Parts: sequence; structure tokens; C-alpha cells
Amino acid sequence: MNHGSLDLWEAMKTKTGGFVDLGGIDQLREPHAPWYANLATMNVICASLGKMSKGNFAYNNLWTVGDDEGEGWQTTIMNYCVDTMAIFGLRWLAHAYGPVGTIGEERSFLGSPPLPGYPAHSTWPHFPEWNARLSEHLGAVEQKLPESGVLVVFPVETLYALAGPAADAASAEVFRLILALLDNHIQVDVHSPSMCREGRWVKGDFHLRSSRYHAMILPFAHVLPPEMLSLVRSGGKSVFCMEGTPRRVTTGRAIASSSFIGGSTIASVVEWLGTLPALRAIEAPQNSWVTATRLHHGTMLSVCPSRHGYTFSGRLQYRGAEVVLPECRGLTRVLFPTTGLPEIVFPTPQP
Repeated sequence: MNHGSLDLWEAMKTKTGGFVDLGGIDQLREPHAPWYANLATMNVICASLGKMSKGNFAYNNLWTVGDDEGEGWQTTIMNYCVDTMAIFGLRWLAHAYGPVGTIGEERSFLGSPPLPGYPAHSTWPHFPEWNARLSEHLGAVEQKLPESGVLVVFPVETLYALAGPAADAASAEVFRLILALLDNHIQVDVHSPSMCREGRWVKGDFHLRSSRYHAMILPFAHVLPPEMLSLVRSGGKSVFCMEGTPRRVTTGRAIASSSFIGGSTIASVVEWLGTLPALRAIEAPQNSWVTATRLHHGTMLSVCPSRHGYTFSGRLQYRGAEVVLPECRGLTRVLFPTTGLPEIVFPTPQP
């Protein structure tokens, strides 16, 4: 799925809601771990799929591997991941992970050391609180998914053409792009070209069903369906190509040279987005991820640390209004009402 052997957006047509599967979150122990790109991207893709689904909801089947010999870090990592799922409005398929070995190796997984199973895993006593926190958050945001102003087009057709290690390398760079956008407090969705063909440009914005994007990013857009090429050309200055411009359409026809805005690095994407005034609605503290959910009575900004073990504090701005956050270690919600001053609604401020 990660490198294009399956179009998740086409597969979604058989489902009521969005769905992704992210395992191995034990790899998030260190803040510079490469797995954070997977965590960021799977959460973003999950919410993106949910927005396009019939039910308008999404589940992340998020799980871990092994245990921590009593140190407690498995629990703190899972606690952190619950907060990341919350800010993206995701539900959790919290299943009983444990040994699933073959006959004769029932307590292991593919030859691993013996593994604890339900209810012996150290994280299981905390599941009632984690599920309650997610449920409470979903209620606070009216069961809605957050909005995004930037669309990244996942290069499914290019990855079909590349195949193998080259496709793995390209998809890994796309994952790092998503992580960088979240770290820079940019609200982003990810869709495939097959989903984008339903959209249209209106006064410089790309409208896709109920979503509206001020910018479109095409990483590795070497191969595109003909209708996607037309959309890219129609988008003009609102489209940025990273790591190469379109070369061929899926019929095999070469694309005549055309002027596309582009760059070869993730930094060039972030720099370009910084020039677009419509994307400056939110400013958030360093070391945080933030999403915005439009409610009946205002907008809820949901914030959490950008890495396990991080804290954040400082100014949180939205459309000219702001609050100053104290040191926060986990999920934080700030309501920016339609009228009146913004307020921290979770956790409940201490008198």
C-alpha cells in the first residue's frame, strides 16, 4: 500500500469509512526515529479517506510490537499515539495484539522471543482511559474530521511505474514530506489522482467534494492520468511539483514541456507554501502538531506534541485571535468561538 501496489482511495469505495493500519509504534521511542513519518502520514491519510467516505469517519488500526520489560515506555508511547489520533478526529480499532505464532511457536511472532498476550501486555490496563479520551474528544468536535488547506497528491501511477526499491524510496520521501508539513503547522490532506479527478478549480482553489484546498503539491508526478494532467495545468500558480515535473501520461504518451512551479526538496515545498497568504491562518508553538475543526459555534484547534516525550507552550493564533498556552504535555483543545474570546477547553485550566 505504501509504495503504490494498491490505490487506497479506489479501495475505499467498498468501505463505509476511512481505514488505515499502522503497526510498530514501539519504534517511536526516540524523537528522531524515522517511524514518525509513518505515524504522521497514516493519520493524515486516514482522516483524508474519512472525508471522502460515505460515513465521514475513519479508523486507525494502530498497534505495537513486543513489550518493554517493565520500563513503562510502551505505555507512554501508546498514550502519545492516542493524542495524535484524537487531533485528526480518528477512531481507534484497538485490538488485542499479542503472539500469533504457528503451531509449536504459539507464544512468538515469526521466531521472536516469547510475547505477552491479552491480558498480560503492559498497555492493556490503560485502554479504558484511552478509549474514553478519544470518545470525549470526538464528542467535543461534533464527530467531525479536521479541515485542511493543502492537498498532497499521492503519486500512485509513478509508483506503479517505478516498482520495487525505487518506489519504496519515493514513497518514503512523500512520507517525510507529510511529516515536515505537520511539523510546520500546515493542515494537509492526501488523495490519489483517481480521487482528484472529481475536483475542479474555482478562483485559484481546488474544490473536492466538501473540501477546499488553497494549494496542491505533486511529489514525484512523473506519470499522471490524462485528466490529472489537465487539472495540474488548470491549477497554475496553486500547484507545486516536488522531485520532478510530469513526463508521461498513463497511456504512455510523453508530456510536452510545460512551465510547472517546482523544486527538488521538501524545504522548497515549505518555502513555497510560506508565500501563500491563505495558508497563514494558524500559528502554533514549536514541538506541536495542530488541526482545525469547524464547528457550529466556532473552530476547535486541537494540539498535541509532535513527538513522544515533547512538551510545548506559547502563542496559539487563529485568524488574528490568540491564546497563550502553558506548558502542555498532551492533547489540548482551544475553542475559537464565532463571537467572543478563545478559551482553552481541555485540559480544564486550573484556577
